[in-house]
Amino acid sequence: MSTPDLPVELWLEILSYLPRSALRKMMGVNRLLFEMAFNEIYEEIRLIADDEEMLKTCKQLSHQNISQRVKMLLIRPAFLPAISEVTPEAFSFRDQSHSPLQYMKNLVRKPSRAAMPNLKESLPGPAHLVLGAAKKGLKSCINLQEVKVVLYDHSLTPSFKDFYNSIWSSDSLGPRIQKLTIETTQVKLPAILDHITANAHILGSLCEFSLMFGPSRFKISTEEQHTSRKAFEKFMQAFKNQLTSLSFSSTTEVDFHEMIKLLPNFPALRCISLSVVFNARNFAGTFEPLHAFIQNSPLLEKLEINPQPRNAAILFGPDVLYGLWLLEGTGKKFQSLRLPQLKALHLELSESASRSVNALYSPGKTSLLSSLSTVASRLESLVIRGEDLCLADITSMVDGVPRSLQSLEFSCQQLHPSVFDLLASQLDSLRSLTIHPATIGVNTGSNSTVLALFQGSLSTTGIPSLILSTSSISSYRCTMLEPELYDVNFCFSPPERLESQRVILMPFIPRVHGRDFYELACRYPEVFNYLPFGPYSTFDDFEENLLENRARKDPGWLLFAVFDRTTPNPGANGDQYPGALAGCIALINSSTLKMATEIGCVITFPPFQRTHVTSNSVGLLLNFALNTPDVQDGSLGLRRVVWQANALNGASVNAAKRMGFQREAIMKWDRVLPSGKELVGAGNGVDLRPGDPKPHQPGRDTAILSLCWDDWENGGREKVHTIMNRGI
Repeated sequence: MSTPDLPVELWLEILSYLPRSALRKMMGVNRLLFEMAFNEIYEEIRLIADDEEMLKTCKQLSHQNISQRVKMLLIRPAFLPAISEVTPEAFSFRDQSHSPLQYMKNLVRKPSRAAMPNLKESLPGPAHLVLGAAKKGLKSCINLQEVKVVLYDHSLTPSFKDFYNSIWSSDSLGPRIQKLTIETTQVKLPAILDHITANAHILGSLCEFSLMFGPSRFKISTEEQHTSRKAFEKFMQAFKNQLTSLSFSSTTEVDFHEMIKLLPNFPALRCISLSVVFNARNFAGTFEPLHAFIQNSPLLEKLEINPQPRNAAILFGPDVLYGLWLLEGTGKKFQSLRLPQLKALHLELSESASRSVNALYSPGKTSLLSSLSTVASRLESLVIRGEDLCLADITSMVDGVPRSLQSLEFSCQQLHPSVFDLLASQLDSLRSLTIHPATIGVNTGSNSTVLALFQGSLSTTGIPSLILSTSSISSYRCTMLEPELYDVNFCFSPPERLESQRVILMPFIPRVHGRDFYELACRYPEVFNYLPFGPYSTFDDFEENLLENRARKDPGWLLFAVFDRTTPNPGANGDQYPGALAGCIALINSSTLKMATEIGCVITFPPFQRTHVTSNSVGLLLNFALNTPDVQDGSLGLRRVVWQANALNGASVNAAKRMGFQREAIMKWDRVLPSGKELVGAGNGVDLRPGDPKPHQPGRDTAILSLCWDDWENGGREKVHTIMNRGI
């Protein structure tokens, strides 16, 4: 008899804790892991070498089961000869196959710009065979949407040109390509772009384009520079109406001033990324064309400006011109931009440029930071890196960003509690915070001590997650525990936590526990079947109507999050919760005058039902409510605890009886339930009379049970303790 397999969600959760390489080792476990491993193996085809393994991979693309898994193509042909080489392609695999290392070897050959002689392909060499197989196989890759081309100082052989030109045709990848990335030299740009431009009518899906210039061994001539710009201009004109994302980067000197002047307007452009050296040589002493290019993108939603090229091995120093454009508040500078649709902004500052600018223009950085809401009034995500901000800078930034900001990342000189006080007081929509501090504002060397000292300030932020990375303390993620300052509004003094050996109850803090609980409640909506409220269609509905209106606003309510400490929490807050989030439970209808309370809103998620979780949760509340303070410190010493349940909910009634509650009565027609509850069996099953004012809302009969102080003192406490410790 076969064993039932685990749910897909559980396998995905297991894989999230394992290194990516583990998937291939597990591909024999079941069909799901086999398919996932196969998808990973063939997700990207890397055309680098011309060896037998590459030929085998290309031939495998003729099989539909393999070709349909391919999503990306990397063309980085290390087997192409350098410009100075004269190498026919007709050699055996043993003599002529190239590893990726050969790519670098070819680049260090003695520089020469001698014209290449005609390469005759009289015999099919390894490169010819690989490229032919790739040309044929790629036509079957119906899900391939991304292509990356990396070509530097290499000669383009006839067979490579034939292959390269073929992939843009209508019977190959052309109609499907959505993202194109090119890494090359200025000289090579026409050879790479021209055929793509000629097939622009075929590449109707192309919407993302990224261009990175790398160094060449040869100095570019004026004529070559002109030809390169023309190819660039034609390409941009051909695709201007469909591109939504543009990215430029360069590790070498490129006249971006002239190239940006050639850019047309892009009516659909939503993302711009610039990772180039911002100096006078690359921008001819002015950023006006760049300013115009950004400003003339009316739908722009994401902007990234970085004076360091992507993947640069050396740090390039932007000169004072970059600082002036970014930090000065007059003229056609960054601060004069108006980007009403911008939602995400990533700015890299430069400490050296800032110092130079501040010497000339005193507001400098403060002017930039305080103007962010003027530049982007709908900003939701902000990253400010490259320079450590002082507290005054952070204050200017917080004053300058829109109140709608949800994600913030910055570097600071010193991490101090006042930083969190500032964020808490002004950025109430913030949901994600990443800080890179140079130093910590307390004398400590451990994470736990930092958290303990900052607990008051950190918890007031109300930010669900905080990531701190610093040179003196390793990066760590900390889920904020909202404070005693969060007003649970309970008529009695609330406990910080109640715990047994297997379960912990903590006051339910919406911004800490809310979203995790809601996700579980959406997964198991049946937990609301017998309750007079829920399920909830949105988190806002859940937060407003249950957590706020029903629970916090009623002084008789104290809602607890329930954690099973015997089960590790697999979610994002696994290192912060004291166990797996198993449900919730509450004290309701509590009264200081009557010295009574009620246990209600008992929700235990299905994985924890029929375990120790519910009995321990109820037992903890009974001890807290009925014990006198001399028996249990902080307990309430109440006289009566009530349990009400839908009379048809036998599981709830029986659970109460097992814990020592005595049945007192059945209250007929006690509640009017929301429409639809009859469909899950929550109504009393009796048809309403004609003319009822609420004909679509069923009635509920309620079973009333209680456990009073005298029953508690006469054996009730011991019975509950026995049940809670069962199996220990």
